Amino acid sequence: MENTAGNYLTKIGWGNYQRKALLCALESEALIIGILMLLPTIDINFKALLNTEKSISACIMSLSAILTSSYFVRNLQKISHIDIYKNFGYLLLFGLIILLFASSILEIYISMIVIGIGLGGDFTFNFHILCDSSPIIGRSHYKWISVGIDFINIFIYSGVFVLAYYKIDIFPYWKVIVFFLIIIHCIFMYLRSSLVDGPLLLYRQGKNEELKNALKTIAVENEIKDFNVDLNEFENHSAPIQCSLGDFFMPPLSSATFKLSIVTVLTFSSFIGFGLFIPELILAPSHSQKIGILAVMRFYSLMGKFLSSMGIGSEFNRKVSFLISSFAVGACVLNFSNSTEFYHYIRYSVIYGASSSISTVALYSLIQDNYLPEYWGLAFMLKNCMESIGSIFGTILFGTVFSSVGSASALIWIGSASILAGLIGLSFEIKSSNENKSN
Repeated sequence: MENTAGNYLTKIGWGNYQRKALLCALESEALIIGILMLLPTIDINFKALLNTEKSISACIMSLSAILTSSYFVRNLQKISHIDIYKNFGYLLLFGLIILLFASSILEIYISMIVIGIGLGGDFTFNFHILCDSSPIIGRSHYKWISVGIDFINIFIYSGVFVLAYYKIDIFPYWKVIVFFLIIIHCIFMYLRSSLVDGPLLLYRQGKNEELKNALKTIAVENEIKDFNVDLNEFENHSAPIQCSLGDFFMPPLSSATFKLSIVTVLTFSSFIGFGLFIPELILAPSHSQKIGILAVMRFYSLMGKFLSSMGIGSEFNRKVSFLISSFAVGACVLNFSNSTEFYHYIRYSVIYGASSSISTVALYSLIQDNYLPEYWGLAFMLKNCMESIGSIFGTILFGTVFSSVGSASALIWIGSASILAGLIGLSFEIKSSNENKSN
């Protein structure tokens, strides 16, 4: 196959625009949780604040904010060919408009979370667009930067959990932690963007000659021979697929076998993690411990990022996942008017819901790319549907503890079935791989 710009960019890990939109939301959750940590612990009579009208309003706000930020702004950018995120004022204005409609502290919290997931991800990932002079660096540096972000996130979340586990009240130090988290995160995002959007910015600015020279430089660094720059293919390959630990430490196995094994292991650990920590989240006596448990659950959902770096699903599946998540949040709001724990549960629900949706969509894409057998994909789809349905109806009917523990048990059972299907698929893949080698 000829090494045109489109083929080469695909090889080094570039994809379509939807992949970028999906990845950035998950990548920026460190920033989102950091903002949540800054919220003070205030005992408020939420029951008095909540009535039917406000609850429905909060549900509609969650849904509309997700839809608006995730799709309208992106489509406007694609139609108008203008970088909306280049002007930070657009983000501030949109956030202020949403917050002006919030009539209670509860709805302000929900708005912050939803706006954080919808817009915060895109702004964090596009932080470098504020600087048009983004340099171009080699692929090897790009890999190390991605791996660096992974390790920093894992270190932060696991560290917070350890502090909470030993009942160390970390609340007074959260501002310091979050400050350094934001600084480090933005630095790494800017560095990683150098390879990702450096050529894209040159393309948008019409600097074709500079773009050709830049691509040739990258091709030389990556030892791509007979590289032919065809800018006609560039428009269709204008966004990144981030690489991660899974991409960096690629074992000597076939691509499908490797992905199957990674997905199986991470799914197993995730279900065990959530099954153990959901009850603890509800029963934890202190605010710090609740945050710590959230952190360790985020540590498990962070594993979904590794899956996401291997493949992302279609636009339709992404929309369905976010819709399901938003309705689940609304159901939590409607039911928790008589519970003092719903504030923390909503935090967990949104963070876990978004991560789980993205991870599931990532798995779907592996099926679409023929990396996973269809019956394993069906098991994961069943998991996602059961999780959403259980979250909504279980919460409405039984309340916090019963729905959470019951949902965790259901997830473990469904997860076990998924893992079994995955192991079957993996055995077939290994058998097929061995047969091909022997032939």
